[in-house]
Amino acid sequence: MAAICLLYLQFPVGGFVGMSGWLPYRNDIHKALDNVSEDNIFEDENPFDTSSCAKMEDQDPIFKAVDFVRDLLGGDNQSPSQSALATPVFLGHGSADEKISIELAENARDTLRKAGFKVSWVAYQGHGHWYKVPEEVNDIVAFMRKDMKWTVGNIRSI
Repeated sequence: MAAICLLYLQFPVGGFVGMSGWLPYRNDIHKALDNVSEDNIFEDENPFDTSSCAKMEDQDPIFKAVDFVRDLLGGDNQSPSQSALATPVFLGHGSADEKISIELAENARDTLRKAGFKVSWVAYQGHGHWYKVPEEVNDIVAFMRKDMKWTVGNIRSI
């Protein structure tokens, strides 16, 4: 659910960390990214429409995904300058997660990348549904330093 909130944001944040998660509505977001929609069957119905709104196929992928999420949650569509696309993303997931399969997490990763996010991904072999200490915590700190450009003082590797 947190990744949906990331897509909904109208501004970038310092970074996004997802652990053992998935992306609700992933298939619908993919359809929006691929411009596959039942709404498009009547797209050329009005040849005299001079609307200044960009057509779905003219939009960058992120705005297709964001518009889908904002419509889903009842928000207004946004302008291209209003998105969280510049937010770096870290996703970590255990390969043996019994609650949320790693395939769902990989799908979330692929969808966020397709939308245009820079996603750092780590699969923790043999690990279940929880964060892996010390590896995942160290990977998050490294992500904060490298991708978020944070100076994390007085924190040592666990």
